[in-house]
Amino acid sequence: GGRLFVGSEAGTLYALDADSGRTEWTFDADTPIKASPSVDGNRVFAADYAGQMFSLDATDGKLAWSTDTTKTSPGGDGGFYSSPAVAGGKVFAGRDDGTVYAFDRNTGKQSWSFETSGPIYGSPAVAEVPGTPLTVYIGSYDSRLYALDAASGKKLWDYDVGGPVPGTATVIGHTVYTSSFKTVESVGIDVLSHRKTFSFDSPGYTPMISDGRNLFLI
Repeated sequence: GGRLFVGSEAGTLYALDADSGRTEWTFDADTPIKASPSVDGNRVFAADYAGQMFSLDATDGKLAWSTDTTKTSPGGDGGFYSSPAVAGGKVFAGRDDGTVYAFDRNTGKQSWSFETSGPIYGSPAVAEVPGTPLTVYIGSYDSRLYALDAASGKKLWDYDVGGPVPGTATVIGHTVYTSSFKTVESVGIDVLSHRKTFSFDSPGYTPMISDGRNLFLI
């Protein structure tokens, strides 16, 4: 809608006019916002480093809802370094203590949580590949890439990447790509067979993108 949204270490979320850079509105979270906000329709979704996820009206910055995950199951005091992904009526993000969350897009009510065994800094990738349900793909510092059912949070499968996963997975076709600096390798895993079908000796935070015709390894 002609706006740019950005969070700050001071805990302020800014809405800027994309043409002039003029500040249209601000929202104070009071805690650093380390992850990029996400936009879906007329809602802006953002999370802070105190474990709070919130939804704002993109036009005027009015708070629609906020959920403090330190006060919901399973508790803890982790913060969000992971940017939200919005799909299937839910908002997904990973907390830096290794917990993945799903929230109802409209109300903010926590739908489910899933605990990994290591920190999560990358953002979730959400995709519905033919033959699979809508699935959340996310890597953890426990060296595993997880595929979680987006509706229930149930683990569908996981893959041992061989080292901590620092970045965001990407799904292109029927392959999910991820990487670890420990293995010095980017890999592609077939989401149907759960087997490695691609490898390249160059790691990256977000290792693969596509324009629909070509693959670009970053």
